[in-house]
Amino acid sequence: MKKFTAFVLGVFALPTVLFAQGEGFSMNVDGAVGATIVDGELVNSIGIRPEFVIGKLGVRLDLSLYLDADGKIKDEYWDEPGDYLEKIYYIRWGQKGDPFYIKGGQLDNVTLGYGLLVNNYANSVEYPNRIRVGTQIGIDKGDWGFDAFQNNFRELDNKGSLYGVRGFYRPIPILEVGATWASDNDQFANVGFREDVKDAKDLLSTLTLPAIPGEPAKLDGFLKEDPAISGFVLDAAVPIIRQKSLNLTFYTQYAKLIDYGYGLTPIGAKLQISLLSARAELRRFGKEFVSEYFDRTYELNRSSLVNSDGVYSAVTKEESITSFQKTTNGYFGEASFTIPQILVATAAFSDMLGNKDENGKSIHDQSLYAEADLNTKYIPQISKATAYYQQTHVDNVFSFDQTQSTIWGYKLGYELAANASLVFDWQHHYVPNGTKANGETKYKVERVVTIETIISF
Repeated sequence: MKKFTAFVLGVFALPTVLFAQGEGFSMNVDGAVGATIVDGELVNSIGIRPEFVIGKLGVRLDLSLYLDADGKIKDEYWDEPGDYLEKIYYIRWGQKGDPFYIKGGQLDNVTLGYGLLVNNYANSVEYPNRIRVGTQIGIDKGDWGFDAFQNNFRELDNKGSLYGVRGFYRPIPILEVGATWASDNDQFANVGFREDVKDAKDLLSTLTLPAIPGEPAKLDGFLKEDPAISGFVLDAAVPIIRQKSLNLTFYTQYAKLIDYGYGLTPIGAKLQISLLSARAELRRFGKEFVSEYFDRTYELNRSSLVNSDGVYSAVTKEESITSFQKTTNGYFGEASFTIPQILVATAAFSDMLGNKDENGKSIHDQSLYAEADLNTKYIPQISKATAYYQQTHVDNVFSFDQTQSTIWGYKLGYELAANASLVFDWQHHYVPNGTKANGETKYKVERVVTIETIISF
């Protein structure tokens, strides 16, 4: 508790000192009391969430105390140096698109290039149940630059982590060429997500068969000696129109998953008009290629252990690559628009064809992402209303089947009084849970539910 108090005092002292020196800053503080599920356990929480901006520096912290069923503070969230870094929701310098930008903490939307390999990646997808402190950096010197990210500093202690980098060069004003490399050096790094476990094999030594206490668990399935998965992208873009209210760029890109297949966008277009931005692509994929491999749900299906009658199978996203055995052709479209004072929304859809079933009928490979944030200023008693849904690589995304690539959720705030709201935050995703009689994978839902009373000062 002394460490917590000292840390909080230090946090609030920093902006105060800078303000006294004439730097000028803006600051908002939220207080929160509620309950959430952490590591499968329902715990109560109380905390403060200061956010301040000083010039180009922006900081947001999540200083929460978790209480067990007896009302005692769970000290394990404050007992080592790494825990203090995890209290930083983000710290940034500059904004995306600036000549220099860097951010540490929760990464909510990382895309490299035109997104054929890394698209909308988020390390915050399980926050606060699982906290990852990553890094994102961008440099644009005019004729050259690069963007890079790393998912979680704690994974650097073992075999490495997930990272990606894209460099670009503009030899002439009307041409940009880029190259991307992304790699997950240890797909099993998040199995169990326990600090006392180094990797999947180590985790197995701590598990026991339910029917035979003390007997080591058995591992079946996919656990290769080299746990890495990597890929690269080459792209080129030609800006056709560059004006303040209108931008139009044509581009092409080629991606390759190492040891697997390729993906090609022979032509794509990116449009920005005032409150609307959109992309459209023609696509051709070789067999054993998965587009947007590192996406919003990657940390959910990166790897997991599935218990079937006491035998644990290590399941990774990489296993799914070999199920794509035909060359496919199709399209991708994405649009984001803003209705001032009413709504901000984004939707993306892709549809690939090439595979056929035993009756000769074409099988679709579809992906869908949608997100909406409603401006609640004119809605009585509602302080927040957002929702999102994502599902990838299924035959029909509009059947809304439960799969490992499915994630959906919503956040709703009810205004109790001025500057005070009761906020409900639900997130749902699905994990493998055995097999059906016909051999298909069964899934069970995992929910991250947080209910808080938030007071803004």
